[in-house]
Amino acid sequence: MTLALLFLPFTELLARALTRIYRPQAPARFGPRYLDPRAIATPPLAFGLATREFQRMCDIVGEMLEQSLSALERDDLELIEAIEARDDQVDILNREIRFFLAGLGEETMTAEQAARQMNLITLTADLENAGDTINKNLL
Repeated sequence: MTLALLFLPFTELLARALTRIYRPQAPARFGPRYLDPRAIATPPLAFGLATREFQRMCDIVGEMLEQSLSALERDDLELIEAIEARDDQVDILNREIRFFLAGLGEETMTAEQAARQMNLITLTADLENAGDTINKNLL
């Protein structure tokens, strides 16, 4: 007990020293996980990566819907703010997937691949609209 009292005046100094040594890291910026610009040269691979990112986007919108039901039942403002943050994530993924797919050259794609590209862009936009509906209309 006495030893603890002796070190009490030095706790702030020790805290500053440790903060200088071990700087707290800023949270990582949200962005796509699977989109790789090197895959643009190979449309089948690019579609696979875009589809994985789209599935991630689906998971986020699904979580938003589940959380919105809880937020309505409990009138939880923190949960509502979390849902709004998720909507921002959906917006980011929508933009990134669409830019990624737009980068595919028409000359390297078959007609079937071009149709798949348009379908995936449309689905991504529709899912982003669903996220906006959850965020704006349900909450």
